[in-house]
Amino acid sequence: MLMAFIFGMNAQNTLTPVNTPAKGFGNPAIGLMPDNMKYMKDYKVGGWVNSASYLQYLLPSAYDIKEKRRSNAIFPDSCMHYVYYFPHKDSTINIRFGQHAMGISFDPYSKSFDKMRLTGLFPTPDYPAVETYPYMIDSVTVVGTYEWGEKDGYNAASPDTLRLFLSYFKAYERIGNGSEWLSLVYNSDVNHDTALFAPMVAVDTNAIKQPKARSIRPKAANTKVFDYVLTESDTNKHWDSLVNGRTVKYFNYKNYHIALGEGFEVPAGAVVSIIAQFLPGYAYHANDTFEYANVKADNTYDGPIHTYHNEFSLMTYDEASNSKNFCDPYGYNCAFYDHIYTHYQMWTGNGGKLMNSIYNPDNSTLPVMYMRLSYDSINAVEVCDSSKVTTGIKGAENLIEAIYPNPANDYVTVSLKSSERATIRLYNIMGQVVKTIYTNEQKNVISTKDLSAGMYLVSVEQNGKRFTTKLSVR
Repeated sequence: MLMAFIFGMNAQNTLTPVNTPAKGFGNPAIGLMPDNMKYMKDYKVGGWVNSASYLQYLLPSAYDIKEKRRSNAIFPDSCMHYVYYFPHKDSTINIRFGQHAMGISFDPYSKSFDKMRLTGLFPTPDYPAVETYPYMIDSVTVVGTYEWGEKDGYNAASPDTLRLFLSYFKAYERIGNGSEWLSLVYNSDVNHDTALFAPMVAVDTNAIKQPKARSIRPKAANTKVFDYVLTESDTNKHWDSLVNGRTVKYFNYKNYHIALGEGFEVPAGAVVSIIAQFLPGYAYHANDTFEYANVKADNTYDGPIHTYHNEFSLMTYDEASNSKNFCDPYGYNCAFYDHIYTHYQMWTGNGGKLMNSIYNPDNSTLPVMYMRLSYDSINAVEVCDSSKVTTGIKGAENLIEAIYPNPANDYVTVSLKSSERATIRLYNIMGQVVKTIYTNEQKNVISTKDLSAGMYLVSVEQNGKRFTTKLSVR
């Protein structure tokens, strides 16, 4: 019912990456950072990356993502169910709305960041990435709109706040799976070839009855909170027009730049999530009105939609059809939102459990956020399988006597230093296991005649240790 048309887009002017990639980054989606930036430890300058940057490698060249820009409001507190109120001469029409937080997951190791699906954002020579990097986000820029309501307006004594939750998840090690995050698939996806990342949520019971607070937050223990207090100058210019009896909103997007202090550090191989929430400075009530319009007898409205309370909206790319256009099938890049069934008043009677204890993943909507990255190449860690998510560990070379020949033609020999039971696996570049050998022999000859030419990984597990190396098959 509400159509949002983009009239101006100042985000394009300030955050479009420069053409020259930063040193060490082979991806044109990454731009240069100022030379005078200083970083903790051994972090090297990376650059700005857009939450949607991986899409340029997944979508057809004719696909115009700019046409998919929309505005999605994030309404305060989980008690808000009815946000549109349409007074009618015969009755009242309420439109139910259940979106109160939106976020993204960001996986810099996804091979979707390259046309050939070979590399992630970090400077690895091939894929799967044998080395992954600790990295840091020092700033986040959210693209959106901040609109004052006719009841509230700006109040410097009690300002509104844009809140970000940053968490990291060791998805490639399966740590916290089922307790802090879930990897899901849509039942409608018959091939189940796209995993959707979904952070799990916790309820802050102390905040339930506070009309200015949020009660739902990510469950991850490493979650950090960053608040951006909205100022009077942060509001957006907007105006309404009637088009065929419907109100069309025109407005300019703005960039809300949130510095993360000393930065948000992420260990090697981990996936980041960023959740945006709106904390109003004003008080409100359950089922409060946020927007309203006058509705005629034929259920059309003849005037503008009025904003009653202050509100904040995110710019998103939105695909109306239930497609997988905005979801990354090669990694953990996707969007999610606070679903109506995660709200605390929707608890089941079974021990007070939430009906849905996750941020719902979304494959058709993607909030536009920019992150400024740097990475630590000194403390890189080996990761061998990006699909089944098995990790390799440096320093396990004492397991192996030799692996030869490399490149291999018809066979490869894996010679172990011990005859204790070991498991040898070969992975293709998609992270799929193509061979598994259980052995008590020190010398193991493995046929490669049935393998296609290309790059593989050899993983050896023995006595709780693991060694991983690359193997070329001709």
